[in-house]
Amino acid sequence: MGNLVRKSPAWREKDDVFQSVPGVRQVLSFTLLPALCELGRLSGSEIAKPVRIAPLNRDWSTLKGRRFEEGGGASVRMVLYMGAVMATKCTPVIRSFCQRPITAGKPRS
Repeated sequence: MGNLVRKSPAWREKDDVFQSVPGVRQVLSFTLLPALCELGRLSGSEIAKPVRIAPLNRDWSTLKGRRFEEGGGASVRMVLYMGAVMATKCTPVIRSFCQRPITAGKPRS
């Protein structure tokens, strides 16, 4: 994958942008490049659908419950989660952003 990124100017540019974000390193960048080639052309909510990171409404008549993610893109979700964990540990701004709902009494997901 590294050779493909080095040979393609478009992928090299996206790889540089990805890896400039705290918590994003080579594994996450190399996972996102081929899996989400429309990244940069779609909005956040549009890109969340194929990866299945947007909580889906699973309510039926009187049954209401927690929102959850399922379906395709499991490998991308797993790598994104690990990147988020690393960013939370490495970056104080992201850490305080993640702690805000917990201190407000929201359940951890």
